[in-house]
Amino acid sequence: MSNIQFRRCLATDAEQAVPLIYSSGPKAFDIAFSDLFEKQSLAFLHRIFVTPGSEFSFDQHVALIKDGQLVAVGGVKYAKQNLKFILHATKHIFQFYPMQSAFRTAFRGLKIESVLRPPKGGIAMIHNLAVSSEVRSEGLGRLLIAELEQMMLDKGYTTSALDVDGDNPRAKALYEQLGYKVKARH
Repeated sequence: MSNIQFRRCLATDAEQAVPLIYSSGPKAFDIAFSDLFEKQSLAFLHRIFVTPGSEFSFDQHVALIKDGQLVAVGGVKYAKQNLKFILHATKHIFQFYPMQSAFRTAFRGLKIESVLRPPKGGIAMIHNLAVSSEVRSEGLGRLLIAELEQMMLDKGYTTSALDVDGDNPRAKALYEQLGYKVKARH
């Protein structure tokens, strides 16, 4: 059996973690954060990952380390963090993008938030969950979800939710195997 560990992400994990986070929802990230050029969302995610305090920051993610390599990442967010996350993202949008682009990006972000709703009180939400393509089908996603669910339980949350891209049938199948049910489609 491989050596598997979990730890909080560090800002120095950006090179491995940001592409994984992006892979958890590339269409949504590109719609929200690519305004001036294709894949601008990756540059923005990198910038916001290394700064604590947002739903995309290193301090909101757990790394799964296999044989010394970061191969999976995921986060948990709670309703009480929603306003803080929106304010943090907005601040970084206006620091990262030129003014007109920042307004367009912020507007798109708000539209996406209206569709992909943040968790409501009493619910913890798994987000940005991704496993490196080189180690998929090894059960690592299942292990990472169990770790994230334990974090939720440790904080007193007994209800969890998640978003999954409709174009990701493998992830959807895993979540259904773990007992998650489809509540809404967007």
